[in-house]
Amino acid sequence: MQNALRFSNDRFNHIEVKENYKNDHCHGEDLARWLCGELDTRGCPTLSIDQEDWGWLCHVACGENSYALMFGWISAPDNHWQIVTERNVGFWKRLFGSSERGNVEEITTIINEIVRSGTDNTHIRWLRIDSSGNESEENELLNVCRQVTTDEERIEN
Repeated sequence: MQNALRFSNDRFNHIEVKENYKNDHCHGEDLARWLCGELDTRGCPTLSIDQEDWGWLCHVACGENSYALMFGWISAPDNHWQIVTERNVGFWKRLFGSSERGNVEEITTIINEIVRSGTDNTHIRWLRIDSSGNESEENELLNVCRQVTTDEERIEN
């Protein structure tokens, strides 16, 4: 399941280093506050917004689950925002590698709708980032579209 969103947008600050930043790479506060505000209006309240040394971390509740949303600016190689989602499952389940941690479909569906509704968001793509930081470009929606196309071709022939 895809858990990381990348997109381009110049509306959010990725240049100016603010006084409250822990270092020169803590961009994403305005993006985090905007997205959390949009999630609030869709019934997913923000529990916290915190600065980290790599960007911003928000905790939100959605339905019966809570999620961590990690925001950051990736300057190389193609200058984009990244939002990584992770379901909060609790200390013991996390310690023992619970597979429940990866089930983020509920929140990613809502985030996808919000980001795609923004007219200034471009180059939107989802990918999978595992706990070791390995990336997979496999697009589940694209795979579904390919299967439908293949089925349609079989019907026509």
